[in-house]
Amino acid sequence: MDAPFIGLGLRIWVLPDEFAATADFYGDALGLTCAWRDDASRVATYELGFGPTVVIEGFEPRAGRERLFGRETGISLEVADIQAAYTILSARGVAFEAPPAPQPWGAVMAFFQDPAGNSHTLLERPGKGAANG
Repeated sequence: MDAPFIGLGLRIWVLPDEFAATADFYGDALGLTCAWRDDASRVATYELGFGPTVVIEGFEPRAGRERLFGRETGISLEVADIQAAYTILSARGVAFEAPPAPQPWGAVMAFFQDPAGNSHTLLERPGKGAANG
């Protein structure tokens, strides 16, 4: 690989009054490791444990940026055993749209939202998880 990148950061913008609940959700409900959090600045960084980080940032909306909040973010959290992850996260208060379901292309997925309305996915890839033997 010729690119000089050594990590990946995923930024999630939330409305300022949603910052604390959303930051708590990523640490408490999802169980991500909080590397840094400053409630006064409304910024928190969470480590996924394998390179990427998730940054939650309270951001004041302004003209032309209203669509930055509560929209599909496309973050998928890959797991080896989606049923186990679903059970653990549900017990922590994560509200899933439905139980994990097979997808036509072979994966198993479950969808949920954070307190700010951002959509996320649990993903068990074909041939990589418990459901595939």
